[in-house]
Amino acid sequence: MERLWTKSFVLMTAGMLFLFIAFYSLLPTLPQFIKQIGGTEAQVGLATGAFMLSAVIFRPLVGGLLDRFGRHPFIVWGLLLFALAMYMYNWVGGIVVLMGLRILHGMSWAFSTTAIITATTDMIPAARRGEGMGWFSMAMTLAMAIGPMYGLWVAQNLSYHALFLFAVGLSAASLLLTFGAKMPFRPQSVGRRIELFEKSVLPVTVTVFFLYIAYGGITAFVALFADSIQVNSGAFFLAYAATLARFVIDIATLKLVEMLSIIFDPL
Repeated sequence: MERLWTKSFVLMTAGMLFLFIAFYSLLPTLPQFIKQIGGTEAQVGLATGAFMLSAVIFRPLVGGLLDRFGRHPFIVWGLLLFALAMYMYNWVGGIVVLMGLRILHGMSWAFSTTAIITATTDMIPAARRGEGMGWFSMAMTLAMAIGPMYGLWVAQNLSYHALFLFAVGLSAASLLLTFGAKMPFRPQSVGRRIELFEKSVLPVTVTVFFLYIAYGGITAFVALFADSIQVNSGAFFLAYAATLARFVIDIATLKLVEMLSIIFDPL
């Protein structure tokens, strides 16, 4: 059986963990930051929507370019842009500037995460793809448990300035980790047109679209709602991540039992 836990796979998984901790540290803190600079609840929703809409617009384009130019350049430039966007939050003084920054941040998110996930998928043996993506996804799940509570602690005990600087450091750590990974890549024909729409994936796309409408609506405002009832919003993300982790661990355990039964099954 082909190896799953290679050095490159571990580096990419660790890099994804740091990147998502930086991302999730903003989920409960950004709404409070927007209120602090004079924003309203509606503008909290606009800021979240601007980030996600920017990411959605750029993802299909990035996906096609990855097959043409490789994964590594998009990981490097995407993470550099992500770190820059995190640092620039320190200079935001109004809603208009924030909206522009959120669009830039969403673009960096589309570049970096699409490239990292694609590169990691390339590294996983085809026969172990489900198992590999399960373990890789654990990094995102763990970040969901750590990031929000860490972000709230830094914002409440230090400052938003410290939060954004720490996020820059986490982004830099992600860049250093992924930079050391070997990424298999076969360039596609330059003459091949980049397809921005694929009919075969439309049912899945629509399903995920409605799912994330519900998810995005909750996560955008859960911090403000938690404040109104005097509850730490990090508890919400911790419970959510724990549920996801339990599901992934159960699947991984079943896979491990299956592998052991194959190895030790008498001939």
